[in-house]
Amino acid sequence: MSFYDRGIPFDPDDVRLYDPLKHDIFNIDTDQLGLFLIEKIADSVKWINHGKKGKELKIILKFQLKILLK
Repeated sequence: MSFYDRGIPFDPDDVRLYDPLKHDIFNIDTDQLGLFLIEKIADSVKWINHGKKGKELKIILKFQLKILLK
């Protein structure tokens, strides 16, 4: 999957890492949680900055065919 927008460039290194063991469930930073979930679910995550043209998020999910046929 690839998501593209024309917003300002994004650097995932600028977002502090989410640690579920250290965060209060009632005070969660959604940026941290979102990146954490994407990286846990996906096989590969790549952020591509296109300068003034925007940015792109590529997410690769690998499925085994035998699972899909059940």
